[in-house]
Amino acid sequence: MYQTNGYSYGDDLVGRIYVPNGTYDVRFMFAQPLGGKTITACSAAFQPWHNPVALEVQGERMLDNWDFGTQIQHTCATPVDETFTAAVTNGVLEFAVRNVAPHGYKAQTAPLLSGVEITKQ
Repeated sequence: MYQTNGYSYGDDLVGRIYVPNGTYDVRFMFAQPLGGKTITACSAAFQPWHNPVALEVQGERMLDNWDFGTQIQHTCATPVDETFTAAVTNGVLEFAVRNVAPHGYKAQTAPLLSGVEITKQ
């Protein structure tokens, strides 16, 4: 985990998982990409890969205009996780990483995500 990431070429990353009704923890997992370099060669120069995102669970915006790299000074190989509680009443758990970067923003045009972990409470 955290060695790779996925992105969507400008669109939102949205997941919809069928689960039994109940309460779940949804953990979004992020990390600074290495860009093909080793950890020792990686630096904060990859900051342009970050763009502001919004994190949503069950259609509710939990964080808005958030850049995971800011809190770690865009340091490589440093994971950043955000966990939120979700109540499922219809058998479907939905989560999203929404691109909120304004048009022309000098950053990666898509949200980056290293993983999502869903656990039942």
